[in-house]
Amino acid sequence: MPQHREYPLLRLIEKMAGPSAHPDAFLLQRFVKERDEAAFETLLQRHGPMVLGVCRRVLGNGPAAEDAFQATFLVLVQKARSLDQPGRLCSWLYGVANRTAVKARSMSLRRRESTSSNIEVAIASSGASAELDELRAALDQELNRLPEKYRVPMVLCYLEGKSHAEAARLLDCQRLAVAKRLSRARDLLRGRLLRRGLTVGGGVFAALLTRTATAVEVPRLLLQSTRQLAVWSAAGRATAPGVVNASVSALSKGVTQAMFLAKIRVAAVVVFVVAFVGAAVSLVGVSQTGHARGASSVEPRAAASREELDPADAPCDDTAGDKNLLINPGAEEGTDSPAHWSKGNDVDGVEYLWDRNTAKKGKASLCLHKTANRYFPIADWRQTIERAADKRALRLSAQVKAERVTKAILDVSFLDGNGDMISHKWAAYIGAKEANDPPANHDWKEYAGRVEIPEGAKKIQVGLQIYGPGKVWFDEVVAKYEK
Repeated sequence: MPQHREYPLLRLIEKMAGPSAHPDAFLLQRFVKERDEAAFETLLQRHGPMVLGVCRRVLGNGPAAEDAFQATFLVLVQKARSLDQPGRLCSWLYGVANRTAVKARSMSLRRRESTSSNIEVAIASSGASAELDELRAALDQELNRLPEKYRVPMVLCYLEGKSHAEAARLLDCQRLAVAKRLSRARDLLRGRLLRRGLTVGGGVFAALLTRTATAVEVPRLLLQSTRQLAVWSAAGRATAPGVVNASVSALSKGVTQAMFLAKIRVAAVVVFVVAFVGAAVSLVGVSQTGHARGASSVEPRAAASREELDPADAPCDDTAGDKNLLINPGAEEGTDSPAHWSKGNDVDGVEYLWDRNTAKKGKASLCLHKTANRYFPIADWRQTIERAADKRALRLSAQVKAERVTKAILDVSFLDGNGDMISHKWAAYIGAKEANDPPANHDWKEYAGRVEIPEGAKKIQVGLQIYGPGKVWFDEVVAKYEK
C-alpha cells in the first residue's frame, strides 16, 4: 500500500481556523490526488453529522444507519473524480445519503419478507413517534427532489447549521439571495407535503426543519473506520479487513450502479430529444419547400378529440354540471396502464392495481392495496385538469368498494400556474372515523362531496387516496363544476 503522508500544517490550519479553512473542492482534490487522510477526515467531520442524521431518520439509531453512513462515503470515494460541482458537496452527499438509506431500508424489508416476518410491527407499536418519523422521511424525500438552486441552501442552513452569510459565501452569492431561495424552498416543501396529504402547521414545520443534523454526533469509532475504509478504497483495495462488511459493500455497489443507470437514462433522453427536434426541423423545412412549390396541402383537423388530450391540457367545459371533467373516469381505456390516470408516490407496503376484473360498471377499476400498518406516506391514483377561471366549486363523486379500509379519501388539490400546491380539500372520507370504529367493508357504494375552489388555482388535481391499511377500489369517478 502506498505511503500515506501526513500534513501537520493542514491539521494546524484546520484547528486554528475552524472547519471552513479549506473549501470542499480543495479537500476532495487533495484526497483524490495525494490520498491525504487529513483532508478526508475534515470532510467527514464537516458533513458526517448531516449524513448520519439523514440515515438515522430513515433507518433509526442502529447498525443499519451506520452501514448506510459508511456506504455513502464509500460512494463519494468512488465518484470523487467525476463530480461536476465538488464545491457543492453537501447537497450531493445529502442526495446520496438519502438514496443509500432508502435502498438499505428496501433491502431490509425484502430480507424480512423472505422470512415471513411482520415488517410493520415496530412501526405500528411506536404510535406518535412513528408518525413523526413518517413526516421527517417525507420531508427528506421532498427536499431531495427540490431543484438544486433551492436544495443547496436548505442543506447548508438547516441540515448543516450554516448562517445565511456563511451559505452566501459558499455559494458565491448575496445574503439576500440565500434568504429568498430559502423562503421559496420552504413554500415548495409545504406545497409538496400538502400534496402527499401531510397538512403540517407552521410550528411543526419549523421544528422539523430546525432539527438539524449538526445535533448528531458521529461516534469516534465510526469516523475512524470510515476514514480507513476510504483510504483502502482509494488505494484500489476491494475490502478492508475489519472495516467494511458485506452490507456496506452491497449498498455502495447498488447505489453506484443506480447512479450510473440514471445518468445513462438522462443521456438517452437528451439524444432522443435532439434527434426528434432535428427531424421536426427537417420536416418543417420540407413542408415549407412544398408549399413554396405550390404543392397541395392537407387541411388540418379543426381540433383533437377529447380522448386524445392529456388531462392537464383538457379544455374546461363552460356549462357547469353538464359534463364530467375527467377523462377515462371508469378506467376502461389503456394498454399497460389506465389512460390519463397516473400513480402517486411509490410507497413501501402499497400496491397500485389496475383491476380489469372488478368494476361497478364496465370491466375495470382503480385499486389501492396497503398492507403497511401506518398512515404516511400516502398513495393515490391522480388526474389533473385545467380550472375554468369563473368556476367557484367542484363536486367530486366515485363508486367505491372497500375491504377492511381504515382510511381512504376522495381528495381535491388546487395548483398554481407552476404546478405547486396551493391547498387541498377532502371531498369524501372512507373508513373508520373514530378510534373505536371498525374498518369499512362494503360492496360498491357512492361517495361524494363538494369543495370550494380557492382564488389563484389554475389546475385541479383529483386524488383517489389510501392512508391506512386496507384495499379500496374506485370506479366511475366524476368531477363537475357547481355554482
